[in-house]
This record gives sequence, C-alpha cells and structure tokens, in this order.
Amino acid sequence: MEEKGSAESFVGDLPDGMGSAGTLDDADPEPRRSRSSRILWSAAWILLVGAIFYYSGKQLFSHLHEKTWRELHVQHWAVLACLACLLGMRFLNALATRLILRSLGMRVGTRWAAGAVWVSAPGRYVPGKMVAGLSSAFIMTRRGVPLVTAAAATFLFTALTVFMGMVFSVPLLLTRQMRHDWPGAWMAAVAMIIIGMVFLHPRLFMALSNQVLRVMGRPRMAAHPALRAYLGAMGLIVIRALLVGAAAWCAARSFGDISLARYPVILGAMSLAGVVGFLAFVVPAGLGVQESVLLLTLTGLLGPENAALLALLLRALQVIADILAAVAGLIVLHPRLAGHPPSPVVVVLPSEPEPEDLQALSAQARSHGVKPIPAIIRHMPHKPNFFIVGAAKCGTTSLYDYLCQHPQVFMSPHKEPHYFARDFSFPPEWCIREPDRYIEQFAGAAGAKAIGEASVWYIYSPVAPWELKEFSPDARIIAMLRDPVDMMYSLHGQFLWNCNDDIMDFQQTLAAQEQRAIGLRIPPEAHAPFALQYMKVAAFSPQIRRYYEVFGRDRVHVVLFDDLIADTAGEYRKVLRHLDVDEAFTPTFEVVNPVKPIIPWLNRFLARRPMLRRSLHMALPSKMIRKINYALPYLLPTLNRPRRISPELRARLIAQFAPEIDALEKLLGRDLSAWRQVERHRPQKTPVPSGR
Repeated sequence: MEEKGSAESFVGDLPDGMGSAGTLDDADPEPRRSRSSRILWSAAWILLVGAIFYYSGKQLFSHLHEKTWRELHVQHWAVLACLACLLGMRFLNALATRLILRSLGMRVGTRWAAGAVWVSAPGRYVPGKMVAGLSSAFIMTRRGVPLVTAAAATFLFTALTVFMGMVFSVPLLLTRQMRHDWPGAWMAAVAMIIIGMVFLHPRLFMALSNQVLRVMGRPRMAAHPALRAYLGAMGLIVIRALLVGAAAWCAARSFGDISLARYPVILGAMSLAGVVGFLAFVVPAGLGVQESVLLLTLTGLLGPENAALLALLLRALQVIADILAAVAGLIVLHPRLAGHPPSPVVVVLPSEPEPEDLQALSAQARSHGVKPIPAIIRHMPHKPNFFIVGAAKCGTTSLYDYLCQHPQVFMSPHKEPHYFARDFSFPPEWCIREPDRYIEQFAGAAGAKAIGEASVWYIYSPVAPWELKEFSPDARIIAMLRDPVDMMYSLHGQFLWNCNDDIMDFQQTLAAQEQRAIGLRIPPEAHAPFALQYMKVAAFSPQIRRYYEVFGRDRVHVVLFDDLIADTAGEYRKVLRHLDVDEAFTPTFEVVNPVKPIIPWLNRFLARRPMLRRSLHMALPSKMIRKINYALPYLLPTLNRPRRISPELRARLIAQFAPEIDALEKLLGRDLSAWRQVERHRPQKTPVPSGR
C-alpha cells in the first residue's frame, strides 16, 4: 500500500543526538482522519484567524484613517518609558519563573531562567504562545531540570498571569461606561475575582497542573510548591501586571493629555486584553484579538482614533521588546558572548591510584584501540549505569519515552549524546562530546536508581563496548533489534528525511554502498556517512557478540521489535527487571515516532540549518508535530515512497541475510523464522494499560 508523502520517520526527539530511533508503530501508523476532515479543519482554522485579522484590521485602520495626523505631537519620553516598562515586565517574567522553579524544588540561576524565558519570547508570534512556553521549558532542561518540572513551571507562570489578569480587569468592568454598555459587567467582575482568587491558591494550582500533566500523559508531581517562593512569584506577577498598565498609560500619554486617575481603567483594559488574548490560543500572540479588546474598552475613554493608535503603538513596542529580550537571552545563555567563562564542572577526583582490576581493564581497552577516557568523566557524579545502545529504527525512542516516565529511572534529557563511540565523527549539533556538557546531562539524577542514555550508534561502533566497560564496568546494556530488511528500509526513509541520504530509490542506494565505502556519492548534507553502509549496519550478530564478550550475557538484555509491538507491557517489565527497578509501574504507552512526510526541498533547507531545525523541534510539542506531519502531504508536494519494500527485492535481501539470521538465532537462542518470510504479517498488539 502506498501513501503519499509517507516515509519512515526521523526520530521524535530530534535535538537528542542522532535521532535514529525507531517508532513503536513503524510498521503501521495509527489511524488517521480522512483527507477531507483534515482539509476542513485546516480551512476552518485559516478562515477563523483570517476573519479575526480582517475584522480587527478593518476596525483599527478605519479609525486611524479619521485621525488628523498633522495635529499629532508625540512625546518621546513617554514612548521610551513605555518601552522601559515592557522590558522590565520581561525581566520580572524571568524572576517569577525562577521562583516558581524554586517552589517546585529546582534551583536554577537567574541567568538561565532569564535566557530560557527571553529567547522563546518571539515564538509567541510564530508559531504561537504554547510553543514559546514549551521552548523555554526545553532550554531549562539543559540545566538538569526535568522536562515535566520545567513544563509545569511554565504552565504555572502562564496560569498565574492569566488569573491575575482576571483580578486586575475588575476596575474596568465596574466603570460606569462598562456597566451602561454591558449590564452583566458586575457579574463578570465578581466571577473573575472568585476564579482568580481560588486558583491563586498553591494547592489548587498544583491540582490543576497535575490534571494537565495527566492529559499530557506525564507523571504527576506529588509535592506541593514551597509557599514562600510561590508567594514571591505571585508578588512579582502583581508588579508585572502593574507595569503592563504603566506601559499602556505611558503609550496613551505619548500622544494625548490623559490624567493619572485614568490608570486603573487602562490597567483593567490591558489585563482583560491579555486574558482574552490568551484564551484565543489559536491566534499567534493574540494578534488582532488584544487590539480589538483595547479598541472596544478604551474608545469611551480615549476616543476611537486614539484607542486604535494606542493598540497599534503598544503592539509595535511589544514586538521591539520581544526582539531585544531574545537578543539579551542569547547573550546571557552564551558564556563567550556574555564575557564570562563557562562554569567549571565540580568533580572530585580520587587521591589514591585506581584499583588493579580497573587498571587492567583500562589496559585491555587500550589494546582494542580505545582512547583514554578523561578522569573527569570516569569519576563524574550520577554516573550512568545502563545504556540503550541501539539499534537504529528498532523502537529505542519508544523505550526511552517509557523509561522517562518511571519514577526510579533518570534518562539524559538529550536522548542520544553519543559521547562514546569516538571512532565515529559527528557534527557538533548531533552529539555531546564536551565532558562538562555530558556531566550536565545527569545533573538532575540524584536519587534515581537507574541512570541511562540511549545513543543508538553505540551498537555499531567497534570501540564503544570497551569505552562503556571502562567508563562503567557494572553497566547494564539494552540492545533492540529488528528484521534487518525492514530496519534498512526504515533507516533509508529516515535518512531521506534528514538528508543523510539523497538517493530516493532504495534499491539504488543499496547498489551505491561500494562507492560510498570509498567516499564517493556522499551527500553534502550527510551527518553520518558511515551509516550509509546499510547492509553492515543491519548485520546484528557481530555487534551483539561484541557486547556479550565485553559485558557478559547476564548484563546484556536484547529486545526484539516484534515482541515490543506484540506485548509492549510485558517487554517493558522485562526491561525494568533487567534494570532492577520497580516492575509494578506502568507508563503511558503511546506512539512516539509517527510516520513523517518527505519534502526534499524543505528537508534540504533544514539539513543545511541544523540549529534552526533543532530550535523548531525544541519549540514544537510532539502532538503538534504529528498534526503538522498529517497536514503537510496535502499542502506541499511530497515524495511518493512505498510504505513497504517490494516482495521481489525483499526476497533477494532475505537470501543475502540468511547466514546472518542463522548466526543471530544461535547467538540469541531465539526463533527468527519470521524474518525469513517474504510476506510478513504485523504482530497482533495486545491491549496495554493507559498509565498509572
């Protein structure tokens, strides 16, 4: 069966290293809505946003057209004061976020909190407010903050701001003009006070955030926020709301004579505009919505022309403030630009020489061509004690996601650091090779019983087993394998997506392996040329044998992709048993890596701009990415790639892999006869619990 624009997906966690893990449902994507349904939803969203832009723009510019511009005298001090208030508001955003993180038990410096909040500020406009919040949460994970905690802190800050806006919008609703124009204004004022004050309570707030985490399929946060830090954040948000009103008053004062007594009404209008703009989350940054609210609420106070001018001036200054904040965020997050050296990694090195057994192990590793591992890494705190070593496109991203949900397991936020396997060369954006950055990946692992990472090219590297053995002699290894023919075809689809391969036809790319082995026909955007040897990558028996010889069979657990599909919960419990953690925990089993479309020109554009691609993937939540991928084949021309390999080619490849499958059967002691079938049937999935 062919599907337009579909191909085996690139990883769900793009910023996490190589991004070559397979999806649990790689063989058959989950049911999708019909094409007509998706087109209708997309058209409805476009029409809605377009109607909002058209209505607000028409109202604003119709009033501005009536403005006598020659009589307009702008007071520059008031404009600069407005901009200063907006910049101060963004500084308070960073301080409040830092205090909320502290209330949740995480200590993050002001520099990192400010950088995370400021850099993501322009994301409110493209793609949207939700993306901006999640991108700041992902930046916080670079300092060891768990993603769930960072996302919860971002949500708490946003919700506090919205509920505080409800409280401060009351003065506007109680004005004589509003009560005359809208008889139900006093009821709305009472409702906003009640809602705002109720949800400002810390315990109710934590209950609300836990419900959001439950919907997201993430573990709940059992601890209540620390009251002192929480109240401090609330106080900063109150000052922030007052600064927003001050910015609007200064903007109005810049072109009109308005008394300070009108400040409460302007504060209420800005608060109400902020609340309505947030609730209209489908509109990027509330564009058009906030302007319409200001126009409706301030027309009686300023007149329609001045109200429209105020709305546009505030929007322009907000964009300038967001850009300045983003630049400042980049500076504070980059030690060299900031003029400060990187913070040193504190690792206590032992004063006594290493035991003889470790010295012998190091000598044995040297004999296998392993370069010495820095002492700062060998003696790092919170050292990983298990590794998911691959293979690519065999379900490692799914297993990584399931293990992240376990309370006794800590996984590196950067899924695939590839610090080891140093015989392979990766571009800097695809790996973490700096010791201090690798140590930072596990800064939040205190108290975890199992600490691990999931770099999928460790299994293919000849020296990685010895590096891991020297680094962590008692480490446990998890290897995930798959039908080699399906794995190669899936890997080829991923490489087309990330431009590591540029030969569209699978049979032709196999024929080009000999030329590529000597450096010919390598794509200019290739980040892992060694992985273009598909037949060698899919030869699993020598790779597993290396780990058996180095670690022993009792420390190497092999998971077959077919078994993971057929009995996800059962295979997950086996992994937990191998890691010696609580087997009773059940995560949320969901699709992690859905099929993604291949758009050659767009893929090449992103491949040549890795930082842009990583930033987009950090900013966009996985569910939004899936929806975008569903819509892209119907909006842009995509590659028509067959969903499965042709039976003729599969039969030839099975014949070539027959000795390899026989060797792997003997090595694992498993029946792999299903891998020899030309017409394969997908294993029947067993129902699994939705999570605990």
